[in-house]
Amino acid sequence: MSKYNLFLSHSSDDKEQVRRLAKDLEVEGFKTWLDEWEILVGYSIVKSISQGIKDSDFFAVWLTQSSVNSGWVQQEWYPMFHDELESGRVRILPLLAESCELPVFFKDKRYADFRHNYINGFRDLISTLKKLTTWDQAAVEQYLNAHKQYLEKKFEKLNEHEYIVDSWVCQPHYMTMEYIFWDSQSCKLSKWGCERSIISWYKLSDNLSSNEIARVLNFLKLGNLDKPQ
Repeated sequence: MSKYNLFLSHSSDDKEQVRRLAKDLEVEGFKTWLDEWEILVGYSIVKSISQGIKDSDFFAVWLTQSSVNSGWVQQEWYPMFHDELESGRVRILPLLAESCELPVFFKDKRYADFRHNYINGFRDLISTLKKLTTWDQAAVEQYLNAHKQYLEKKFEKLNEHEYIVDSWVCQPHYMTMEYIFWDSQSCKLSKWGCERSIISWYKLSDNLSSNEIARVLNFLKLGNLDKPQ
């Protein structure tokens, strides 16, 4: 299962704008990979970026003259270009932040336009992400119920009936984790948080967001599951 919904590729010259975008995406519930959040002191920059791209569902490029001219940015998106061509699945999302000469590959792609109005560009991006990751929770729970025995072996057991489907660190400094649980009796999904320093659990939601459901489906390799009409 992918740890991140979106990898944000950008030039360091555009850090302030991209930082704002990353925070806004997190508020909307989209787990975002941003270099200054993920590459800690002592970490290998190249390995961290490579792993971040591998762990992300989508790759967004903040397009400015600086990023287009950046060798680093090109090295990041170029492998994704081949992956998109081979898989036939949309992976790269262009975000046009200023008028610039676009690389050939991006000229045929529709972009989210942030040049004149950040809010409009952001809404366009969010709308796209939701359409690409939206699934119906009831359909997923129906699938879980139909494959209960198999899933009980696949998921990590928490107690008699509950299983951990996924987990991620949401506040590294405070060792706060978030988890997606599956109750094998009711076949319901829910999201919980845990303060690991005191092992204190608290329920966050009985209903998962569309991108969280997409994480579950990705973990189960259900990319071909029909979306409900």
